[in-house]
Amino acid sequence: MTHSVITLTFFVFLALGNMQAQSTVAAAGGEAAGSGGSASFTTGQILYTTEKGNSGESMAQGVQQPYEISIISGIDEAKDLRLSASLYPNPASDYLTLEVQDPSGLSYRLYDIQGRLLESQIIVGTTTEIELKHLANAAYFLKIFRNRQQMKTFKIIKN
Repeated sequence: MTHSVITLTFFVFLALGNMQAQSTVAAAGGEAAGSGGSASFTTGQILYTTEKGNSGESMAQGVQQPYEISIISGIDEAKDLRLSASLYPNPASDYLTLEVQDPSGLSYRLYDIQGRLLESQIIVGTTTEIELKHLANAAYFLKIFRNRQQMKTFKIIKN
């Protein structure tokens, strides 16, 4: 009996000695410091959490979040008509802000990655807030129309 307990204790310590904490292989990273504090960062990883402050600021912590820049091809947009529009933040978690210079005749449609229409609204002001809380974390397309003619398409990452 004593021999069995000693053997079992030996194997438990041997197993505990070989355990490792979670680790990851980072493509690149470093340290940044300034008058407001310091931060360590990595690139090439996609797991993180977001913390929000009382005054609306947010910070992603953990590991670096992905940032995707893509050109959508195969979508016919109005090349001869001009539309000044910006959409931020992207990636987004709860809300998107759409800013346009001239909202007359504009509307937007939000589609999922399979092309299903999720939301359609008329743009009434120069700044429009689009709620994403109810959507799953995924990629979406926001299409801007002027009088039923597609003007611009944004690819949105919801996280």
